[in-house]
Amino acid sequence: MLSIAEVQAELFRLLLIVDELCKQHDVSYWLDGGSLLGARRNGEFIPWDDDIDICFPVSEYQKIRPHLKALCDQSEELLLYNDYRPSPHWSEYFGSLRILKNGLLPVKLDIVLVKVLPNEDAAIQTDKNWVENAWYYGSGKRADLGELTATNSIAAKQAFMQEFLEEYLYQQPTPSPGFVYNYAVNDVLVSRSRPYYTHEQLFPLTTIQLLGKPFPVPAKVDEYLTILYGENFIQPPAAHLQRPEESVNSSNTLPKKRIESWLRWFYQRQQLYFLHRSVSNPLLRPLLKFPSFLRLSAKAIARGDFLFIYRYLKFAYLKWRH
Repeated sequence: MLSIAEVQAELFRLLLIVDELCKQHDVSYWLDGGSLLGARRNGEFIPWDDDIDICFPVSEYQKIRPHLKALCDQSEELLLYNDYRPSPHWSEYFGSLRILKNGLLPVKLDIVLVKVLPNEDAAIQTDKNWVENAWYYGSGKRADLGELTATNSIAAKQAFMQEFLEEYLYQQPTPSPGFVYNYAVNDVLVSRSRPYYTHEQLFPLTTIQLLGKPFPVPAKVDEYLTILYGENFIQPPAAHLQRPEESVNSSNTLPKKRIESWLRWFYQRQQLYFLHRSVSNPLLRPLLKFPSFLRLSAKAIARGDFLFIYRYLKFAYLKWRH
């Protein structure tokens, strides 16, 4: 089992790779989340933080992704998670096969796509309507942001998610004054609503030191962090909250092709559960996990890969405990 410091060192290596590529190709990104918070507090990782978050305006990520993919294709230890999903997704991860989380998934740098919207009430409300329906289809829960038009039809889910990604999220303009900014699915993963960022809060990007190296951050970093974490962001949380997500991180000796198969199977199972989740009957949702797991197991057994089944069950158990 590897220490949190060893995981952070590998994540920092991934960040350096992305930073160098962005410099080479004149692509803008910035530190976000706990990574930005740690850099602002003392120039280091938060001691219990086991991931790195970076933001790209959609148009900027579309410029750098081909270069990241080319790098991954040439490497036996780097990959982009979305290359192994059965359909596109609003999240993306840049992973390293040197370390596996719970023996299954490569440790990863979180790439957060950022939308660019006209600072107009109609455009902002349209955005909230998109997110409301995307989140409902993705989780079966309301975000209470906008008008809900989603249905439980599998065909409707597939059509909407394709439209949301290809016709809306991936068609964002380039950052410009007078626009506002938000994450791909806004703040649905946190417990409170946060305002859209203004152009002036983000640009021009400045830099901050993380482990002795400068990285891009929003222009008004304290305002940015206040929106994220509140006015007392500089103060660490209570001691009992200073712990990482419960996981077991270990060195990986398996070849890339095997881990690629695991990722494909993992996301095929996630997709099957997503499509057949019954929003109107939430008590049935746990039962839907069983047939999707059986289908997943059948693929692994057909390939003689019993190690995947063992590690998947271990991964699911640790995630459930957390």
